[in-house]
Amino acid sequence: MKRIRIRSNPRMLAAVMLVVATWPAGAYSTEPWETHSAIADMGAKAPELSAEGQSWLLRTIESGDSADLRWPDFGDYSKHLKKFYGFNGYSLWWIKGGEPTAQAKQLIALFREADRKGLSAEDYDGSRWGERLARLRPETRQPVDIDQVKFDLDLTVCVMRYISDLHIGKVNPRHLAFALDEDARKYDLAEFIKDYVVSGTDVAGVLSRVEPQYPGYRRTIQALQTYLDLEKEDDGEQLPRIKKGILPGDVYSGIPRIARLLRPTGDLPRGVNVPVDPPVYQGALVDAMKNFQRRHGRDPSGHIDIISLLAGWLDNPVFWIDNYRGRV
Repeated sequence: MKRIRIRSNPRMLAAVMLVVATWPAGAYSTEPWETHSAIADMGAKAPELSAEGQSWLLRTIESGDSADLRWPDFGDYSKHLKKFYGFNGYSLWWIKGGEPTAQAKQLIALFREADRKGLSAEDYDGSRWGERLARLRPETRQPVDIDQVKFDLDLTVCVMRYISDLHIGKVNPRHLAFALDEDARKYDLAEFIKDYVVSGTDVAGVLSRVEPQYPGYRRTIQALQTYLDLEKEDDGEQLPRIKKGILPGDVYSGIPRIARLLRPTGDLPRGVNVPVDPPVYQGALVDAMKNFQRRHGRDPSGHIDIISLLAGWLDNPVFWIDNYRGRV
């Protein structure tokens, strides 16, 4: 199954479009790791694989497909994988003595928190690494060679996808006919991972260098992390559905919930009291709603309509992320 760039997670689209549409050519070096010194002596002998393990690795890379991956088709990275594993004679990169390297563990941690970069953890098998790690340290037997080689290849495919998505984005500008010089931002994935990731002491720091370096992107990421933190603090309560719009002066049982949603964003100041008995939509809450609408490019009427609620823009903090990222 081919890994599609835009899938069923709509909250990622705004950040992707922001990066693609506003990423100025030459805004950062096409080799952002140039100032980072190589750490590893790659002359050290890599762990050898059995004939069976090496055969599986060669065959799988050639096919460009592995059912072990969340998105099995990795054909667009086959040439990079051939080069990467060619550096060490088609042996393991991420396992030493049957254990994942410190760098492998750091990468897995980054995959699991990919949402903090506007990405989806499942694109990098976020939920699958626990089981894979368990297979490397079974209680009743030694890990078999094929478990190790599958782990190694899976990790390599995922880190190549992760770096590519951080560096270029999940939407190829050519596919959307944007007039951007994509070729100017390409680099050698295999060499970069070999020289700077495999033995890097700070993998997150190294990978941060492949991200866009211009201020607009940094502000977007900071805003995203703020709203993700707010989302975690929220109780997820849904607003009561309505048959018609809510106007100032209307009674609505969702007034307490609206107030709780608008305080963390600063639209409703924390010190302002909102009467909820009876739950009348009035005063400071109307002003807060107007401010919220204004910030998100909507008509600041203060009216809460059916479409807005059905779309989930108010009772879903993820909507705040989408809109804020798209308007930084």
